[in-house]
Amino acid sequence: MKLSILTCVLLAFAAGCGDGMSSDDAGVTNMDAGGGTVDAGGDPVDSGSTDSGPTASDSGPATPDAGSSLQDAGTSDAGDPGMVCTAEMACTGGAICVGGPSCDTPWDCILSTRPCTDDLVEYCGCDGAVFRDSSTCPTRPFAHMGACAGTAGFNCDRSTITCRAAEPMCPEGQVAEVMGACWTFRCVPLTECGCTDGAECPMGATCDSGAMRCQGG
Repeated sequence: MKLSILTCVLLAFAAGCGDGMSSDDAGVTNMDAGGGTVDAGGDPVDSGSTDSGPTASDSGPATPDAGSSLQDAGTSDAGDPGMVCTAEMACTGGAICVGGPSCDTPWDCILSTRPCTDDLVEYCGCDGAVFRDSSTCPTRPFAHMGACAGTAGFNCDRSTITCRAAEPMCPEGQVAEVMGACWTFRCVPLTECGCTDGAECPMGATCDSGAMRCQGG
């Protein structure tokens, strides 16, 4: 009985002490479930799973397309509202040509503030050529309504007037034209009134016999 007890004690002591090594060897590293190694202290070691290369996101803002926003430098017609009208460039876009009282000043295209009629009348253009346009909405500069003066010039001789109609009021530098015994009810430049002597010119004007045109006044 004493031998059995001693034997049990020895066996128990041997099992408790072992060979001095624990089941977890401090000098052995084991692979963890994620593929990383575990050091002696049990801390996970990064095996390089982080991608050291560029990420999928763009490294910088997108470069704007230099041609994505275009300004059309030629969309405005030279004869659109707000532009200058000339004998060569008539107004467009429903605009009318306004200026004067002489052809020496710039004429501009503006939107009409009055209804434009469809009738066509003659105008003496600032280039000396006759053109036809609406009587209320001319689109090019003009010296006056009506055809340009012929070789003899306009008849401005008031001495032939016998009708009772009042003389038309004309802008500065223009006078009422005469036809026969009455007015034509249009104004013409004084310098285009034909004459052979001063009696044929409006009051205050004289006749340039060389040019056969009235002047002054």
